[in-house]
Amino acid sequence: MKVRKIVFFSLILCAGAFIFFNFFYDSNLQESTYSYREFYEMVRENKIESAVLTDDKIEFTLRESQSPGEKFFVENPASPTLNEYLLLHDVKVSVEKSIDQIISLILDSIFYLIFFGTIFFVFKKIYFSEHVQSRSKNWRKI
Repeated sequence: MKVRKIVFFSLILCAGAFIFFNFFYDSNLQESTYSYREFYEMVRENKIESAVLTDDKIEFTLRESQSPGEKFFVENPASPTLNEYLLLHDVKVSVEKSIDQIISLILDSIFYLIFFGTIFFVFKKIYFSEHVQSRSKNWRKI
C-alpha cells in the first residue's frame, strides 16, 4: 500500500513539475519573440545564423548576438518557399517533426502491426485446421 502511495505522489509531482516548466518556458518565449516582418528583414540582411522550423514556430539564432546561443522565436507561417529563402541567404535550416506527427507514426505502426498480425493469425489458423483435418482423414484410412 505504501509503494502505491509513493508511486502516485511521484506521478503527481512529475506532472506538476512538467506543467510548471511548460508555463514558465512559454512565458520566456514571449520575451524574445519577433514579428514575421522583422524576421524576414533580418534574413535579408544576413543577420540570422540558424533556424529550426517546427509546425507552429521558427526558433532562430542571430549571427552577432550579445549572448552566444541565445534563441529567438517567430510564428511559422508555413510558407512553402520559406525553407528555400532561408537557404539562399546562408541560414542553417533544420526541420523538427512535431509530437503530433511522431504520435501519428507510432499509432499507425501499431495499427498495421495489429491488422497484419490478425490476418496472419487467421490464415495460420485456417491453414493448420485444414491441414490437420486432411491428415486425420488420411490417418483413419490407414
